[in-house]
Amino acid sequence: MEHTCHHPKCNIPVPPKMLACRKHWYVLPQALRKQVWATYRPGQEIDKQPSHEYMDTIAQVQAYWKRSF
Repeated sequence: MEHTCHHPKCNIPVPPKMLACRKHWYVLPQALRKQVWATYRPGQEIDKQPSHEYMDTIAQVQAYWKRSF
C-alpha cells in the first residue's frame, strides 16, 4: 500500500508512519510537530487505530496547512 504526504496538495510517497514529506513537515510550527509525535502511537499505521488525540492533532495540522496556501 502506498502512503503519501498528507498535505492537501502533495502526493510525494512517504513511509506509513510519517505524516508528511520533509518539505511539508517543516512548514509546520515546531510546537505542532511535537504534538504530532506526542500523540502518535507506534504501530497505529499498521492496526489503523490512532487515538482521538492524534486525530485531533491531525485536524489541527490540516487546518494549518489550509491557512498556509
